[in-house]
Amino acid sequence: KEKCAGDEVQLKQALMKRCVADVPMLQFMQGEERKVQRMYSSSMIGAASYQSFQDAMAIASEELEAVKAEAEEIQPGWGEQIWQQGMHLHNYLKSMEEHKAKVKKEEEDAAAEMKKAVKKEKEAEKQAKISEEDKEKLAEQAAAELLKEAEAEAEPTGLKKRKSSKKKKAGE
Repeated sequence: KEKCAGDEVQLKQALMKRCVADVPMLQFMQGEERKVQRMYSSSMIGAASYQSFQDAMAIASEELEAVKAEAEEIQPGWGEQIWQQGMHLHNYLKSMEEHKAKVKKEEEDAAAEMKKAVKKEKEAEKQAKISEEDKEKLAEQAAAELLKEAEAEAEPTGLKKRKSSKKKKAGE
């Protein structure tokens, strides 16, 4: 066998990618194997379904052995370690994805909270402005009432009496 160092590295990387990609499928199949056997023995699934699952298990086992054999060809002794390394790498990558998703969610939540706080602040400013405008209107109304009272007090009292007497006569 003639190998270039670069080719061997590329082969190792490609095989490790294949191994990592196979890990979820193998974990699922191994996890479901006992369940399927129990369902078959309890007559919850038929023989055809059970055989179909067994065929899928055989394909998964063949893939596992093929990856081991290829790892042995690339580097003697690696066939016994590749699945352990692949599982470790798969779990690491999965935890990194989960961490990234968590960080992204936290950032989105923080942005939403910030947006909510800004909106609340704008609403408070709007209410304060409305309150100031209301105060100004109330002040203007109070000033107008004071002016009316002042004007009423400034009028001669005799005229007031006549007006009030006219009102009384009109009412009678």
